[in-house]
Amino acid sequence: MSAEVKCWEMLQCGEYSCPAYHATDVKCWLTPGTHCREEIQGQFLEKIEMCLGCEVFKQNIGPDSIDETLRAVNDQFTEFRKMVEERDRDLENISVELAVGLSEVFEALGQISSGNPDVEICPSKGTELELVTKLKKMVELTAKNLGEIVNLSHEFAMGLAEHFNVLHRVTKGDLTARVQGSSGVELIESLKTVTNQMIESVSAEINERKMAEHALKISEAELRLSEEKYRTLFDYDPNSIFVLERDTLNILDVNVRAMEVYGYERDELQDMSFIELGDSGYTYGLLSKSGKQEAAVSSVYSKVRHRRKDGATFYVNVYTRQTRQSGKYGIIATTVDITESLTKETQLIQAGKMSTLGEMATGVAHELNQPLSAIQIGTDFFRTMVRERKTIPEEDLVLVSEQMAEQVARAVGIINHMREFGRKSDMHGEPIDINKPIHGVFTLLRRQLEVRGVEIVLDLDERLPKVFADSNRLEQVFIDLVINARDAMETKRAKAIGSATSNNVLTVRSYREGDQVVVTISDTGIGIPRDIRDKIFEPFFTTKEVGGGTGLGLSISYGIVKDYNGAIEVESVEGRGSTFTVAFPACNDIEERLAYVESSRY
Repeated sequence: MSAEVKCWEMLQCGEYSCPAYHATDVKCWLTPGTHCREEIQGQFLEKIEMCLGCEVFKQNIGPDSIDETLRAVNDQFTEFRKMVEERDRDLENISVELAVGLSEVFEALGQISSGNPDVEICPSKGTELELVTKLKKMVELTAKNLGEIVNLSHEFAMGLAEHFNVLHRVTKGDLTARVQGSSGVELIESLKTVTNQMIESVSAEINERKMAEHALKISEAELRLSEEKYRTLFDYDPNSIFVLERDTLNILDVNVRAMEVYGYERDELQDMSFIELGDSGYTYGLLSKSGKQEAAVSSVYSKVRHRRKDGATFYVNVYTRQTRQSGKYGIIATTVDITESLTKETQLIQAGKMSTLGEMATGVAHELNQPLSAIQIGTDFFRTMVRERKTIPEEDLVLVSEQMAEQVARAVGIINHMREFGRKSDMHGEPIDINKPIHGVFTLLRRQLEVRGVEIVLDLDERLPKVFADSNRLEQVFIDLVINARDAMETKRAKAIGSATSNNVLTVRSYREGDQVVVTISDTGIGIPRDIRDKIFEPFFTTKEVGGGTGLGLSISYGIVKDYNGAIEVESVEGRGSTFTVAFPACNDIEERLAYVESSRY
C-alpha cells in the first residue's frame, strides 16, 4: 500500500480498534480481523469478494502487492487443505464409533420391544461419542420406566374402571355415586379428587337450577297476578289515566275510564297527542315543550279545560309523573274531572259576592245619596221657578241641568258597577291593570268608609305591568280585604284598644318587586292573634260573632289568588294592625301571552 493512500483516510473510517487503523506497514486486505462494513472480517480468502470491490484495494494493488497477495492466498489454501484432511479423518473415526454405538442401541431397543425391560448396555472401551453415550443412557432409563409402567398399569386400569363405573351411574341420574377406592398412583388419586368434586359441583348446580326453576315459576305466577292487579287498578280507577311517550306526548295507553269520559275508543286515543285533548298552554313541568321539563319528576296542572269527542268542554286537574320502563322514559298523566266542584265553587263565589253586596248596601246608599240629593235640589229649583211663573235664566238652566246630568251619570256608574260586580265572572283571565279593580273597590266603598271615619291612603304605581287575572274576581278579593280591614278598625275602636284619639287609616299600595306585581292592604285595626293566623284562610273559619260573617271570604279570596298563580300572605301585630300582601307574576313575556291566547281558544 503506497504511503500516500491509507484505508482509514480514504474511507474516513472511525474504527480506532481496527488492526489496520494508522498502520503504515500492513495491507488491510491481507490483515485478518479488520473492521469493515461494521463487522470484524476474517482472512483474505474469506473477505476477497468485499476487497475486490473496495477502492482502497483497487488504488493500492500493484506488481509487488499482487505477488504478496498471491503468496498469502497460496498459504491460506495450503492451511485450509490441511484442515479439511484432518476433519475428514475425524469424521471417519466418528462414523465408525457412531455405527458401533447405534448397533448396540438398536439391539437393546429390540429386546425392550420384545418385552424384556431388564436391558443393560455395557460402555464401550476407549473414547465414545457423547451422542452414543446419551442414547445408551436414554435406552436404559426407558427400560427402567417401562418396568415401572408395567407394574402400575394394572392398578391404573382398575382405578379407571371404577371411575368409568361412577361416571356411568351419574349419567343415569345417580348423583350420590362417588369414587371410593384408594390408589398408589398419584394420577388416579388426583382423578378421584377431580371426579368427586365435579360430581359435587354438578349436583349442586342441578339443585340450584331446580330451585331457580321453582322460584321462576313462583315469580311468573306472582308477575301474572301483579299484572292482573295492575290492569284491574289501571282500568277501574275512577279517574282517567293516560300513558304518554315523554318527548312527543303521544298517547300509548289509556284506561277504561278515560274512554268513557272522553268518548273515544282506545285506538282513536292512541293515534292522538295528549295536547289535542284540550289546553295546549303547558308552560312548565313535564308537559312543557320549552325544554324545561328535564328536571321535573312530577307536575300538577290545575283547572285545565279539556274537550270530549263530541266537542263538549269540561275542566280537569292534571297530575303527571315521569316513569321508566325497559330503559325508556314515559309519563303517567291522570285527569280528575273537577267541573262539578268548579260549578259549586263558582256558586259559592257568587254567593260571597251577594253577601258582600248586601253588606255594602249601606255604603252604596251613602254613595247614591249625594247624587240623588243634588238631583233633588235641581228639581226643587225647577219646580219653584215654574210655580212662581218665573223665567229661568238660560245660563242657570244650563248650569243646573248639567249638574243634574253629572249626578245622574254618577249614580248610573255606581249602579252599573254594582251590577258588573254582581255578575258571574269567568274563571279565565286576561292581561289587566291591577289598579283597575282597586279603583273599583273605592267606587263602591269610599263614601261608606269616610262616613265611618276611615282615612283612605292610595299609593298606586300607574306604570305597573299587567297581570293575568279577571278584574271582577280580583275586585272581589280586594273588597273582602278592605271590609275585613274596616271591621278590624271598628272592633279596635269598640274595645277601646290603644289611644282613644288614634286614627283609623286604610293604606293601599301597588308596586313592582322583581318579576312580581304586589298589592298591600294595611289597616290600623285590632290585629290578628298569632295562634289563629295560620287558620284565617280555612273555609268557614271566622272570629266574628254569629251572624257577623260566614268565614268564607278569605277562603274564597285565597282560591281566586291561587287560580292566577298568585300568592297571598298576612303580617299582623296585635293592637296595631295587619297587612295583607297579594302578589302576581308580571305579564311581560310575549310567549306567556301567546300561550294564554292559544289556551283561551278552547
